[in-house]
Amino acid sequence: MTLLAMLLSLAPDAFSRNTLAELRQRLWAGLRLRAGRHLPSPTLWLTLCALLPALAVALIAALLPPLPRLLFAVAALYLCLGQPRGGAAPGEDALPQAELGALGRLFIAEHERSFSLLIWFAAAGPGGALFYRLCTEFARRTGAPAGAADLHAAAAWVPLRLTALLCALAGSSDDAFAAWRRLPADLPWPRRGWMLLAAVGAGAVVAEDHGAAVLPPNWAATEAEAQRLLQRALLLLLALCALLQAGYWLS
Repeated sequence: MTLLAMLLSLAPDAFSRNTLAELRQRLWAGLRLRAGRHLPSPTLWLTLCALLPALAVALIAALLPPLPRLLFAVAALYLCLGQPRGGAAPGEDALPQAELGALGRLFIAEHERSFSLLIWFAAAGPGGALFYRLCTEFARRTGAPAGAADLHAAAAWVPLRLTALLCALAGSSDDAFAAWRRLPADLPWPRRGWMLLAAVGAGAVVAEDHGAAVLPPNWAATEAEAQRLLQRALLLLLALCALLQAGYWLS
């Protein structure tokens, strides 16, 4: 049921990016406006602000019969998907402004738009997806408390590394893992995950020409190749979920 819910949630964006996606963005904008800037500063209270609604959604899903539960999960995941508006993700400001930095930001944006939410959904259902989306919204709010960035980075710790691994497997693995190994060990932990995904994603796009690593000839070609790589990485994620679900059914 988890895999089916993920596929159904991804379908509307594939066929109707404008109307439904805009309604989803307006919903989050309205919630953001109602919440205002009255977020508690301590990380513990921020965690509770994200965790309590997520637990409520998880409880509702658990109490529903199978078919309504599936429809509820699809609706909840779809509402959580999509690129959050507002400030940059923590760590994006540390990326270089050159093409490599732009490429890294593309991978971070796609992680925030879909990969992180799908991973949280696979692990903890619709409540998990809502928890991560709320952490993201808190961190991107203008004037967000300091604890919001730490909470976001903590919630993204596993999804960032899994997304980086999927991108490495879907692209130029040698260059991607080499970029992973070259990442400085002294990076502050809230930024390290974002920098890791940016570096590994950029490395995965690299091709080899007579043994030399080269990017596609221009930014348009680089972006197109990155999007194809992300699509392959998404298919790998869905295949992994299918294998895990098949293993659960057979056990």
